[in-house]
Amino acid sequence: MKPKVKFTNVSKSYVFYKKQIHKLVDLVRVNKTSKDFYALHDISFEVAPGESIGVIGINGSGKSTLSNLLSEVVEPTSGSIELDGESSLIAISAGLNNNLNGYENIELKCMMLGIGKKEIKEITPKIIDFAEIGDFITQPVKNYSSGMKSRLGFAISAYTNPDIIIIDEALSVGDSTFYKKCLNKINEFKEEGKTIFFISHSIGQVRSFSDRVMWLHFGELVDFGDSTAVLEKYKEFISWFNELDEKEKKEYRKEKLQEQFHRIKKSRSNSVPSSRRKKVLSKILSAFLVGFLLTLGTIQLFDPKILSHIHLSFPSKDKKSDNLDKSSEAPVTEQIDKDGYIAAANVALFSDEKLENEEFPLGFGDEIYVESKTEDIINIRIDNKDYFMESKDVATTKKKVNTEKLTDFLVFLPEIFSESYSYYMAFMDSEYNDIKNKLLELTDENTDQFGHKYLEYSYDKVTYYFDNDNISNAIKINGINSDSNEIEYLIDNATVANADSQLYLIYTEEYKIILNLEDESMKLEKL
Repeated sequence: MKPKVKFTNVSKSYVFYKKQIHKLVDLVRVNKTSKDFYALHDISFEVAPGESIGVIGINGSGKSTLSNLLSEVVEPTSGSIELDGESSLIAISAGLNNNLNGYENIELKCMMLGIGKKEIKEITPKIIDFAEIGDFITQPVKNYSSGMKSRLGFAISAYTNPDIIIIDEALSVGDSTFYKKCLNKINEFKEEGKTIFFISHSIGQVRSFSDRVMWLHFGELVDFGDSTAVLEKYKEFISWFNELDEKEKKEYRKEKLQEQFHRIKKSRSNSVPSSRRKKVLSKILSAFLVGFLLTLGTIQLFDPKILSHIHLSFPSKDKKSDNLDKSSEAPVTEQIDKDGYIAAANVALFSDEKLENEEFPLGFGDEIYVESKTEDIINIRIDNKDYFMESKDVATTKKKVNTEKLTDFLVFLPEIFSESYSYYMAFMDSEYNDIKNKLLELTDENTDQFGHKYLEYSYDKVTYYFDNDNISNAIKINGINSDSNEIEYLIDNATVANADSQLYLIYTEEYKIILNLEDESMKLEKL
């Protein structure tokens, strides 16, 4: 029987540049300064028609590169790929054009797959019905939320009837209702005998969907065979890996990544062109580029528009203090009686007004009740007990509640989270040991300075926090894009900001959010 998919010695490499200008420099230099990286190396396998193949591996193993090769988004650097039929990648917003509306995206994707106009007309209502985006189908995709893009992208891929289906973390799209629709559709694919590649972080999903499993590890195909046997080996590796301390894990990853660079270096030619004319030309072009960039920099430096933004400040002359000897009157106590928020990163509470007997700390955004203020000392009440702290660390502003959903934030969250957000959010309200046993690659477990237990998964860029009953009540996402326009919108609608404008407290109808621009993280606590 002819295989549906055949990879023969397939490799895929990428060129790494530290700066964009190095791309231009390498065009004219004899000795290249760039680094080449093997995302996949010498991969060979065959898949029969109707097989369901699970793809597993820790982050950075080459799973996404494999899905791009299977869906013909990229070409291999070397080796050959044979696909018997059309392939389609089902992933978040895969193949959508932001400048076209929903209807136009459906038509464009279908036409690219060779589907006739009559058939496009027949399946378009089915796609729209599956996507459930309502009147937005007539709007440009650039106006969609991340959740809407996910729905439309999945729906188009699901109804174009491909022969080979690549499902890359697609079950993370949408809410729980849409999640179930996706599961039902994938089960339909299996019943129709389509060839499926299922890429997921969830071992349980891979086991239930797959006939065979492929284990990728830092660009190498470690194992490919019976799902039960391969998954058992993979679990043994993960158990071994999790027993390493943080330093050992970093060293292990560093060693593996160096191997991925080293493979390319060995195959790179060390020969130098002997033509003296070529060397001279290279130097001339290099000098021209440097001169051009210096000239451009000078023009920009003296541009009036740029100079207008340069402010010179000088220290003001010494002034006599207006705060001379104050009268020895007794301090006045101002009654406040308002809800308030901690407006600093780490604030100590004291049991006395002189701030001598420290009790425990509170963190930014913690909710308190403010009773009164005496000079610079504020009296707050927590659990029917009085505490004291400096007034500068408290805000009593009115709470602002935003209407945005979590899917509206995906655009500035790290790709590994946004592509699988339903999977990660499913662990909210879960028990400590349940998360620890089910989620792989735990990198740290400890208690923070405020007494909250946490489980950190740094490779997934998430940390789960737990209440006193060991139930997860918050998740912190690291690696957010702080330059996003959506971040600016959240900042403008924040309830509280700290003095350095690096911490923001934001409320939505579902979550209390702590936005930290300094360490580029966002912490969500369910309300």
